[in-house]
Amino acid sequence: VVYADRPYWIKVHGHSGVRFLDLVNGGRKPVGREYVEAVRRLCELAGVPFPGRKLTPDQEDAAQARDSRRSVLDSTIAFAERVLWSEAGAAARQYLIKERGFAEREIRALGFGLYSSPSELENWLKSDGQDLPVAHDAGVLWSALSGYIMIPWCDDFGRPLTLYGRWHTKTPPGGKPKTIALPGDGTKGSPLYFDRARAAGHRELGLVE
Repeated sequence: VVYADRPYWIKVHGHSGVRFLDLVNGGRKPVGREYVEAVRRLCELAGVPFPGRKLTPDQEDAAQARDSRRSVLDSTIAFAERVLWSEAGAAARQYLIKERGFAEREIRALGFGLYSSPSELENWLKSDGQDLPVAHDAGVLWSALSGYIMIPWCDDFGRPLTLYGRWHTKTPPGGKPKTIALPGDGTKGSPLYFDRARAAGHRELGLVE
C-alpha cells in the first residue's frame, strides 16, 4: 500500500515502511555510489529525467546525508506510531481524544506517535537497518523526548523534516516543557501540513503562527 502522505514509501504487511529508493536497491538502504545509481534507477522507473548536472562529491555526500536523516525520521515515526497504539499509549490516546478533540482516524491520518524511550527506539532502528550515528546526529535518541506525543513535520512533498513533541497529558510534570522539538537548523523550512494542503490542490491558505 502507498499512502498519500508518504508517496516515497510503500507499506508491506507485517513490516515497517520501505522506501522506493531502498526497494530498487534490493531492499537495502543505498550508500556511497549505490545512492546515485538507486536514484537513477528510480527516475527510469518513474519516467522522469535524472538530474542532468553532475554533482560534485561534496554535493553527493550532502544529498545522501539528507536522505539518511529522512530514513531515520521515517523509521522513528513508524516506531512512535506503534507505541501510541499499544497499551503503553492509552493515556496519550485519551488525552488526544478527550482533551484535544481528535478522532482516532485523524490521529492515524496525521501520523501521531508516542516516544517511549531511547533504548527501545535504538533497538527498533537497529532492526530496521538504520544508521545509528545518523540517528544520534538527528537527535531522535535524545532522552528528553520520552513521554512526548510525536508529531511529524514534513516538507512540501511530505518528506519528514523534523519531529515536534507535545507532553502526553494536559499538564507536564515539573521541569518538563509542554512542547519540544528536535534540534537542527532549517528543520521547519516548510509550514506544518503545507504538504497536505498542496497535495489536496488548495490554492489559498491561511498561515497561523
